[in-house]
Amino acid sequence: MKNTIKFLYIFIFLFSITFSFSSLVAEELKYEIISEGYYDSTNRSQSQVVLDKDVLKEILKEQSVDKEINNIDFETETVALIVPGKSSYPDSVIIEDIIKNNQGIISVNYNVLSLPYVPQKDERINRPYKLIKIFPAGKEFKSVSFRKMDSASPVFVNNSVDNIIKYSNVMEDNRENLFLNYLPLDKGNSWTYDFESPRGKGSQTFSIVTYTNGWSIFDSYFGMNNLALRLDRGGHIHVSSDTGNRPFYTPDVLVSYPKETFKSGTSEFNDILVVTSSDKSNVKFKDIYARDVGLVYHEHQTKNGLAKYSLSNAYVRGKQIP
Repeated sequence: MKNTIKFLYIFIFLFSITFSFSSLVAEELKYEIISEGYYDSTNRSQSQVVLDKDVLKEILKEQSVDKEINNIDFETETVALIVPGKSSYPDSVIIEDIIKNNQGIISVNYNVLSLPYVPQKDERINRPYKLIKIFPAGKEFKSVSFRKMDSASPVFVNNSVDNIIKYSNVMEDNRENLFLNYLPLDKGNSWTYDFESPRGKGSQTFSIVTYTNGWSIFDSYFGMNNLALRLDRGGHIHVSSDTGNRPFYTPDVLVSYPKETFKSGTSEFNDILVVTSSDKSNVKFKDIYARDVGLVYHEHQTKNGLAKYSLSNAYVRGKQIP
């Protein structure tokens, strides 16, 4: 009898610890819909955190939505715009749940529901969106990860040892120092970027949600769902998506290791790798990686102007940055 009571006490104690730990790891948040509908074909918006009322007004203006926003408190609420990367009219965004983990990262998990019929529409509209406010979650929780739950697994093709991509350009000269040290692809890593473009400003978080067969699968990555990255033994990046597997960079990119400090947000990085497009490339971009951190800066030229992404914070291999 004593042993039974002792076992019961131990069980209750362990259960209480487990329950307390799980409540610290994840907390489900509430949300309200501010606006929802469809973007037209000229709008290039993507899922993002809306940082202030001015940006929110611009988003509502784009949709010709006349709505009172005085009831939104950016000190205690986080506003998020959800735009699925691959969807079309008459799809609609369905939120599954919104979870905050113990690193303060909010995960917005959503689905896309396709209607069995296609109502008449304006020819210009083509992508669904949903604009929501999340609470309680103020400015300290601007790191938001958007994850489309029903996306298929990435297509893992051409990833055997015999199919490792060989390069014969400037990247080959630095074979031992490529992305092996500059792009940590561990499950649980996440990166949050503040971005500015001709269309406005915002914040985005990309997280690695699982790891399988050598591939690190992201919830989303710069507007793309259903995407995974891996490094081959030569240190080169490969990307896999529903369109297949390919090298992340084309062979003509330029790689350098400048002996200088790069600042992004409140962090400074001394050991960096810089990848830029060649003069002959039609796509102009610049990527900066920091050792043991990952991508800390990205910019690319669009027909409307320059888009920039700067790392504001990250959670990499159990370490919070900054």
